[in-house]
Amino acid sequence: MLVRAVSRQSLLIALVCIGLDLMSLYHGGGPTGWVALLHVGTIVVLDAAIALPVRTAGWLALARAGAEIATALFRGNTPMPFETGEHGSLIIAYRAGAWLAGPWAYGSLAALATAPVAVDLLTGRENWVGTLARVAGNAALPWMVGRFNTSYRKRLDEILHRRDTERRDAEAAVEQAVAKERVVIARDLHDVISHHVSAIGVHAGAARMAMAAREAPGPVGDSLAAVETASRAAMTCARCSTCCTAPPTRPGSPDWTTWTSWSTGPVRGYG
Repeated sequence: MLVRAVSRQSLLIALVCIGLDLMSLYHGGGPTGWVALLHVGTIVVLDAAIALPVRTAGWLALARAGAEIATALFRGNTPMPFETGEHGSLIIAYRAGAWLAGPWAYGSLAALATAPVAVDLLTGRENWVGTLARVAGNAALPWMVGRFNTSYRKRLDEILHRRDTERRDAEAAVEQAVAKERVVIARDLHDVISHHVSAIGVHAGAARMAMAAREAPGPVGDSLAAVETASRAAMTCARCSTCCTAPPTRPGSPDWTTWTSWSTGPVRGYG
């Protein structure tokens, strides 16, 4: 979907450039001779090539510069009553600055900047102020604008990427802190509960076995046995809850369930 939208926009820009260059031609009085007609046809073709993918920006810039120089070679000192192709040249220079990098970018700028100078030398023009103005306005300025926009977008993308990375790191840090706090709370609860519950179970078991050694336990013995059983069940639940919140065991370290399992075993008897 995005590629199609960009292609439609490129086609629209190419059509606008063709229309503006043809309007400039009509305003200048129209072409005279086959050289002028060839020049106009070449400019229209180059303007239409703006709709091509951006990977052709370098070749398009070289073709634009070559077309201007070739036209000057054909017509020599014969003046041309119009100037055309400036609108397409602006877009071509912008694309070269925005999408090209390295030697292709600077080579395209050099070609576009050299073409007006070569045309004036071949046609015998001596208005160097106008030549420099065309070089700056039709080649250097749009190329620099494209370069600036690309650098700005890259910088903006870096800022957005860094912001997303910092946000993910902050969320991970919060989750890690919460997990560590859960482990600390679980251990504290286990230590407190296991101490008291195991003590209850030990005392209940000792009292039950002492009564059994002296006389029949009766209902009191049954109650003590129930207390002992309930304490072991509570320790089992506490161990399971702690294991659910404990972090993964590292290789070589004692297992959390190993050192807590002592509290769930039955109370051993005397003698």
